[in-house]
Amino acid sequence: MRTTALFVDLTGIDEALRMACLPVAPALLAQKLRRSAKLLTGELVAFAWGIWTGGEQSAADAFRQEGYALLSAEGGESGRCLSFRQQIEALEAGPRPPEVYVLVSQDPELAPLAHSLVEAGRDVRVWGLACSTPAELQQEALQFYSLEELLDLRVRSRALFIDFENIAFCLHDLGYAVDPALLARHLRERAAHGNSPVQAFAYADWHRLPPMQDASGRSLSSEAQRFFELSDIDTRYLISRAGKNTADMRIADDIRTVLQEPNPPDVFIIASGDRDFAPVIDTLLRQGREVIVWGVRGKTSRNLAEMAHVEYLQEFVPLTQRVARPTEPGAAPEPGAVVAAETVPSIWTPLVTLLDDIMGRNNWSWVSFSKLVAEACHSGKFGGTEEETRDLINQAIARGIILRERIPNPNPNYPDQFIWACRPNDESRAVQAARLVPALAIEFMWRSIVERGWDYVAFSFLLREMANCPELSLPGFNTDDDWRAAWINHLVAEGRLRLERRPHPKNRRDLMKALTMPEQDMLVRIIVSVDNFCATRNTTWEAASALLQYLACFGVDAVRAALAVGEHFGSFRLAKYTHPADPERPPTTGITLNPEVPFVARVLERRNTLLRALYAAQERGGASWESDLAALVGDKAPLWRSILSHERMVRPAEVAANNGHRYVLSRSHAVVRLVCGLPPEEEEDRDSLPAEEVAPAAPEQEAPVSGDLEPAGSGTWPPAGPGVLD
Repeated sequence: MRTTALFVDLTGIDEALRMACLPVAPALLAQKLRRSAKLLTGELVAFAWGIWTGGEQSAADAFRQEGYALLSAEGGESGRCLSFRQQIEALEAGPRPPEVYVLVSQDPELAPLAHSLVEAGRDVRVWGLACSTPAELQQEALQFYSLEELLDLRVRSRALFIDFENIAFCLHDLGYAVDPALLARHLRERAAHGNSPVQAFAYADWHRLPPMQDASGRSLSSEAQRFFELSDIDTRYLISRAGKNTADMRIADDIRTVLQEPNPPDVFIIASGDRDFAPVIDTLLRQGREVIVWGVRGKTSRNLAEMAHVEYLQEFVPLTQRVARPTEPGAAPEPGAVVAAETVPSIWTPLVTLLDDIMGRNNWSWVSFSKLVAEACHSGKFGGTEEETRDLINQAIARGIILRERIPNPNPNYPDQFIWACRPNDESRAVQAARLVPALAIEFMWRSIVERGWDYVAFSFLLREMANCPELSLPGFNTDDDWRAAWINHLVAEGRLRLERRPHPKNRRDLMKALTMPEQDMLVRIIVSVDNFCATRNTTWEAASALLQYLACFGVDAVRAALAVGEHFGSFRLAKYTHPADPERPPTTGITLNPEVPFVARVLERRNTLLRALYAAQERGGASWESDLAALVGDKAPLWRSILSHERMVRPAEVAANNGHRYVLSRSHAVVRLVCGLPPEEEEDRDSLPAEEVAPAAPEQEAPVSGDLEPAGSGTWPPAGPGVLD
């Protein structure tokens, strides 16, 4: 009995179906493809390839339930062909290789694979969308069959209604160049993607539009209507009265007219951000039509976003900043004004950071386009779908922020193939700003926290530090406080800085904006842990691997990031030490604290102050977490409660009636004894305490302690600055 092998490129096919406005539920797609393939021969083995993360997890479950074996997506989309080839080689090496292979894909890179199977005498079929399957893939197959017929799909028609007056003024208000030729071309092409039948209409008072120009600054104001007609978009002339855009009423009337036609469109696209379109959108949705809104980011009504799917022009139209013309009143730009617009943080900033991170992580000089799309889509920062992510990256390429070139495939298995390689454009101002400004701001933050021993950095202080930075004296950089504040807020939004409200040191009733580092709390935890280890073990260093294992419950990545920061700024030193148990063993990487650094001294002094205060409160019989810790460290009480508990210096008391959130100080701990002034030989009368409140004695409790843990005032620790307990 003959066997058929079915290979489904789910990620590629699903994208192609959506682009052609032919979405199919994953369960239905899996079922129909399997049934159709089973008709070819008696036996069937089925495989599905995809990026099984995020929204495609439900698709993975649907294909698995239909009996498909799921292929790994290692390497992103670039690994598709390799996964298929490896699985086919495994089938061919088996006792009964398949006679028929069905490839359901749109990927032209599968053409050599199909060719090799045909040469081996196999019956190769390719199933794909007739409107978008590459010709080279169709030609290599013995038979091509369209999914439109196989799945009984009908290409859905579209109707595009463009409120150009709204779009033009919104773009102009945001500083973009309003290029009617560019807008008309991209709007028409996107609406017709997948060869969908499109009716397109543009509405405006064509003589009362904002100034329009192309990327070079050439005026196009008198040619806007002509460009839309040349792009096969019917134009409608409206008269705007008293500054009111009347397009919404005319478009609503035309949509209702189109709905009365014998075969109305399946998809209605409204290019406008005006909230007055909400009633007509509601009508379309009640009629069972799909509605898509194309708006300008920052100028689109929230009501529309809540009712329909919104796509922003900035994501699929390569817009440019407006260049003022010298002949216009007040048009002469200030020196560097155009360049400054390129150096402010934007959507391109995290994209450049991601691309640099991929290249640095893998020691690459470039990244394939498909790899970049997969990584950007996985991050979730560049659109909700892979299509949106791909469009955004294409915009970056069009703007010259990312360079893309066609190079030979470095994979030796495909010597005759080419791939698209991407890398940041080092000459782009946006790339230079994305690399330079965050690094300098982070450097200022850590220098202030570690070298000055501060708990936080005032927002205004960081603004002044950046203003006085000579490295930011490039053209278009460091123009004003708004420019600097935009970068600080960008780092906060990206999670690289934390913004808090804290009492002003001179007037505690006023709140000020304070900045801290995400790794700061973990760095405090590491300093306390290493110091405690050295004190109880009578040593000067702790093995890095032991510390990492001990603090792994708080996140291995967070510990490693804090270790890197601490070493870079001198809080501690990483070096090789002879193994204490066996000198013959290879040297061990150890961590040694530097108590001369103000931040380290401040952390240890704060720990000592806390232990003394908690000891005094417990002696008075009023020890409770909330009252004592909160009074001493304020909003850092949860952090210090966690640190002291994890280091076994303090533990919660047994919960009992009327005792509240009480704790027990572990007096047997060497650091507690030394800091609180208890003699080392002192032992608590264990019989006088309930058994559950007696801390277990550590095996090394009688070991001599390090001199680094002298009580305060002995001169070992540098005195902390004012406001230790701010």
